[in-house]
Formats: sequence, C-alpha cells, structure tokens
Amino acid sequence: MPCCNLTKNKLPPEPKNIMQILTLVPSPQALRYAVFSGRPTHSECAGLIRDYRGAMPCRLALLKIQKAILAAAHQRRAVMLQPVAIGIRVPFGGAEFPEPVVVNADVLRRIETLTPAAPLHIPALLELLQQCAAYFRGVPLVLTFDTAFFADLPEREHLYALDADLARAHGLRRFGYCGLHHVAAWQRVARTGVTRVISLCLEPQPELAAIQGGRPVYVTSGITPLEGLPGQTTCGDIDPGLVMLLAEELHYGPERLNMLFTRASGLKGLTGSRITFDELFAAPKTEFTLARKVICYRILQACGMAFAAMGGADAVVISGRYALAGRVIAAFLKRQMVFQRQTVPVAFHFLRTPVERIVAEQALLLARSATRCLAA
Repeated sequence: MPCCNLTKNKLPPEPKNIMQILTLVPSPQALRYAVFSGRPTHSECAGLIRDYRGAMPCRLALLKIQKAILAAAHQRRAVMLQPVAIGIRVPFGGAEFPEPVVVNADVLRRIETLTPAAPLHIPALLELLQQCAAYFRGVPLVLTFDTAFFADLPEREHLYALDADLARAHGLRRFGYCGLHHVAAWQRVARTGVTRVISLCLEPQPELAAIQGGRPVYVTSGITPLEGLPGQTTCGDIDPGLVMLLAEELHYGPERLNMLFTRASGLKGLTGSRITFDELFAAPKTEFTLARKVICYRILQACGMAFAAMGGADAVVISGRYALAGRVIAAFLKRQMVFQRQTVPVAFHFLRTPVERIVAEQALLLARSATRCLAA
C-alpha cells in the first residue's frame, strides 16, 4: 500500500524516549495517579483506581497504571522508559518527617511508627510502597508529606491547652493537612516581594493558613483535618462537649460518631445533599443560601485570625481543586474585610495547580539530588 511518508521521501519519525515521573495519591477510598513527561507541567495520562488496598488489589492497580502509561506513550509514538521517580503524597508524616524523603529501610521503619496516629493511611501506604518497590525495581520512591510544612509551627500555635505529659507522650499537637498546596501558594507570590500571605486551600476538607516569610504561623486544622473549616462532609470546629453529649445521652459509639462527623456533616449536614464547593457556589440556589453564608462566614473568621497572627496581610492565595469557586468567596472577603493601617491593598490570586503536579515537581527535585549524591 502506498505510504504518504514515502511519497514525500520522508521516513516515519523515530519514537522518542520520554523521561517520566509517576505520581500516586492514595486515600482510604481510592488511588489517584498521574504521569508527567520531562518537566512537570501537564500530565500525559491520569486516572483513579478505587480498589487498591491489600497486596493483590495493589498489584493489579499498578498493572492498570502501567497499561495506561503504555497506551499514552503509544499515542505519542514514544518509547516508554522506566519512571525516573515515583512521587507519593502522604497525608500525615507528623514531626518525624519535616521534608520529602527517598524511601529506604530506615524511612520504612519510621513510617511504621506513625501507624497509631494515622491508622487509616499508614498500613495501606506501607503495602503500596512494598508493591511499588517490587513492580518498579530501582526507581526512587519519593514521599511528600502534607504535614511537613507545619512541622515547625510556633509553639503558641501547635500546643493544645492539655496536660503537658499526656500531650507529649501521645504527640497531641496541631498540624495542617494541605501543606503541599500552601507551599505552592507561597511560591506563587513570594517572587513579588510579599511577606504575609493568607493561603486558602479549597479541597473537600478546606484549610486556611497564615504564612509569614515562608513559614506557617497559623492554620485552621488540628491534630486531624476535622478541626477548622467545615468541609463537604466534615464538621469543622465543634464544642467537645457535643461529643460527650452524643455519647452519654444518645449512646453514640466511636463508629457512629466518626460517621456523623466525617460523612454526614459540613455541606452535607447544612444542605441535606452531597454537594461540592463548586456546586455550592456555582449557582444561587435558594436551598444552599444558608450553607453559603456559613462557609463564607467561617472563612472570614479564619482570615481574621490569620490577619491577627501576622499583624496584616499582603496577599490572599486561593488554591485547591475548587479554586474557581474561590472567586465568589474572594468577592465576599473584599467586601467584608477591613485592612487597617495598610496603604497597599491586599491582592487576591487563584492557583489551580493540581496536587499531582506539585508532588511530581518535588519528586523530580529530590530524585535528581539523590542521584547526584550517589554519583559523588
């Protein structure tokens, strides 16, 4: 059969060798993945696998990811190479992990010690790391921790007013859980010369942080992400006495309390519907009016706390998967917030960088650094 390339005296282009970074974002419900080629900008392929917890499901999930990578490479006439790094987002690293790390035996041992603090995440993470090491032999596994940014929160911010020995023995302190987004938010505006940033991350469990000179000084979340702002199904700040009331008078046990506060509260509790922040702010539905007022007011309160912690603010950065919904919130904040003693108005920025890309960038930097150290 005639070939158009031959009629033009041209050979088909040679397949390209593509350097790839694979990112994995595990959660109790699903495993998200994305593949980036070269410098992380846009993902070549991405997806979600719901059943991945356990040795066999995890192996099957990695096989599906491998097939997706092969299919994407075939479409681009590229030769799929082994990933140069695999970046894995970890929700909780505690004070043990104040920065990203490349997995080795010591790191695995230290991660295992975090199991009591994060029993839903750590066992599945350890299984995922074991399967990744077997499936992608020799590829650096880079862990990026959402709590790392908050490892050095000021004592005035991270301490609870609890018995000191009890708090110290069990690591009862406040953290933030959207640290990767907050770092990206700070990097977005730091080059403009600002020093005081209010960072609002609009994820299903939203979080607001005050960042001064690149360091967090206030955050809405606590020892768990339940503290702070209400989420799509999570309660946010509540009176601890309510927990005792439900337990003593209505006989709610731990499982029912957990279900109430994590699955049936927040926007779900306020509206009676399972909706996202995009849906809440997309249209002026009257049945969502109360929920919009509550969320905007709680964010306004948190901005006031952040403003007080820093003695002012230079910029507000809204990030996360629902960053566009933040435009409605930003308009509300501009009307309500009074920035006294400031001659320069507070600038608002919107950052839609997905967390997979942030993880890929950190993984690539650390993998390259580790390779240079080994070469030296």
